[in-house]
Amino acid sequence: MRTLDDPLTTPDDLLAATREEGLALRPETARLDRSGWDYLVLHALDADGVPWVVRAPRRAEVAELMAPEGRVLDLVRPVLPVAVPDWRLRTPRFAAYPRLPGEVAATEDPDTLVHEWHVPKERFGAEFVDQLARTLVALHRIDVDRAAATGLPHGSPEDDRAEIAERLTRLRAAVPVPDRWWRYWQRWLHEDCFPPRSALVHGDAHPGHLLVEHDGQDERGARLVGLLDWGDARVGDPGLDFQDVHAAFGGELLDLLLAGYQRHGGELWPGARRHVVALASLGPANAALYGVSTGQPRFVEAALARLTSEPPDQVTDERRAVSPGR
Repeated sequence: MRTLDDPLTTPDDLLAATREEGLALRPETARLDRSGWDYLVLHALDADGVPWVVRAPRRAEVAELMAPEGRVLDLVRPVLPVAVPDWRLRTPRFAAYPRLPGEVAATEDPDTLVHEWHVPKERFGAEFVDQLARTLVALHRIDVDRAAATGLPHGSPEDDRAEIAERLTRLRAAVPVPDRWWRYWQRWLHEDCFPPRSALVHGDAHPGHLLVEHDGQDERGARLVGLLDWGDARVGDPGLDFQDVHAAFGGELLDLLLAGYQRHGGELWPGARRHVVALASLGPANAALYGVSTGQPRFVEAALARLTSEPPDQVTDERRAVSPGR
């Protein structure tokens, strides 16, 4: 019998595991997605032609987070205006759910860390931003005590500030961080632009976790219909849920999102935009640390290549997006 230290790694492994739990998926329809950092994802049809998604943790420490993730999905599902996974099967080794409508906005190449867009970026406009803003307002209004009771990680913005500082210290000890980036990050950590309070956050709302539909006749018609992969959900810095918009889409869409968030009743704090841009700039740092901890030098190489650019406060256009990364 497999244990959490012996994860499921092949389509046959996943098909056998679901079959043991009473879900028979057709092997000829199985497609394995290895692009995620923490999970393998199998797509397959059941005997009735219903498409399923099977999600299996790559490592034991990730598997330990699946139980609280399942509970937070149950918490947010009745509240959010978009769909989230409904885990019909929950085991320590995998979760399975009927596939949600829509398609992911983009997929990240596991070797280059560059997004391959399934929906052209130019189709993401006001309608998409408004739906994301309403979703984040609804999420951030959930009672933090109820969220913490699910077993999710939780802390204050000051805890997050300390954790980021420690993460950057580890980064500098492991790889050659350019001085200009180190100075930028240290200035930000000492500024008074961190949020005053915590919220329940998704924490990883990059294009690969955004389910969208679009009308081919409408040049800006992408619509947000679902939000996947809640494995990084936590009670913490609400700025985490804006950072990926800046990283993937740039400053213009970030400004629209922040305005829409306020319009729908969300509370921003002084320096929120500056804070979000700085959070987004941590993408290469996170990629490098992931590469070091998992023994995958390609992540380190890709991260260091991104750090050859200038930090956000040293470029001519302060709205230039920092290269995407998680």
